[in-house]
Amino acid sequence: MGERSTEQFDPQAVKLQQGNVLDNSEYWVRAASPQEPASFRDRIRERLAGGQTTPEVINVNRPLVTDQVAIGDPVVNGKLTLRYGEPDFDRKLAANPNYQQLSIQGIPEGVKVKHFVDAKGYFFWLDGSGEMEQIRGGDGTTSQRPRRHYYSIQAKEIEMNTAVRDLEATRLKVNEALAAEGGFKGFSNFKPNQQVDFQAPGGQRVVAGDAMNYFLRMSKTSASILDVQAKSLEESVKTSDNPYFKIYLADVYTAQAMKPIIDQVLNGGRYIELNNPYTMKKFEDAISLLKSVDSDSRTGLQRVNRTPPGNAVMPMDPYRIYGDPRDPRFPEYYYGFWGGSYDQAKHRELAITFMRNLAKNNAFPRIELP
Repeated sequence: MGERSTEQFDPQAVKLQQGNVLDNSEYWVRAASPQEPASFRDRIRERLAGGQTTPEVINVNRPLVTDQVAIGDPVVNGKLTLRYGEPDFDRKLAANPNYQQLSIQGIPEGVKVKHFVDAKGYFFWLDGSGEMEQIRGGDGTTSQRPRRHYYSIQAKEIEMNTAVRDLEATRLKVNEALAAEGGFKGFSNFKPNQQVDFQAPGGQRVVAGDAMNYFLRMSKTSASILDVQAKSLEESVKTSDNPYFKIYLADVYTAQAMKPIIDQVLNGGRYIELNNPYTMKKFEDAISLLKSVDSDSRTGLQRVNRTPPGNAVMPMDPYRIYGDPRDPRFPEYYYGFWGGSYDQAKHRELAITFMRNLAKNNAFPRIELP
């Protein structure tokens, strides 16, 4: 982080809390799993562009190393090892992104590694280290925040002295925390069976599941937070075969699809035209993601000859990372992981398809949105 950024400052970025609970205090189970089909990753990669602006870093409280001083490739056999307090800490993080494991050694007692995300990507900070960076806002004012260390999206694990944690699970947790801060209380609040009525002009009633209400609430999140989540989840979908990243991204796309409509309603409109190219494209992208999860989950469940129960919706279970059907300790982890992703994706797909079809049939403009 020795360079000065040329990006403009988003005043909201500094107000985001840095995930106080995200300290890698939990362990997650991971077993080997095949790579995600390349075709979908390629589609997401083509969509990645832009992103929200971030603060300009103008000073940090440790000596900086000039970019003229060369450093060797710090990645050895897929592992990047850093020493706590070393002056080239961030330069080594940025020198070569092709590491699967990140190791931080020499962390003093009382210092915790905590995680969050912003428009630049996923980062951690060393809580208790006293590391701070000064940032300048677009209005010329300055403030301080804990120093952010951005790491590669390809990293799967982080080793802190001797403790090892799963970084993909951490990234899921980060996005859940950002969703909760955004005001819609997080992705786990999707409840497909609860009914909500919408009153149409002339007394006609249109009945939808609670999914509609969920996405309406979610679409009231600020555009900047939705953009951060979309970008960070797109990056995660590219590099992970965990289907819950796709489920979360589909939710964000749907919220983005609804947001222009909700914004017009909140600004005084009553009957809003929903059938616009931006909204329809976001709906289609969300449905495509969920169809992919459907396929992946069916494959996972077929390995153990199981199917989700037909009389209940299995909850999301994103932290039993794949489990292992061959290990007697983990079969239910495996079933819960893939059964949960299958059920949650399937019900979301039905709800979003319903909403997309309302738009295609010009039904939404006749509904008085709350």
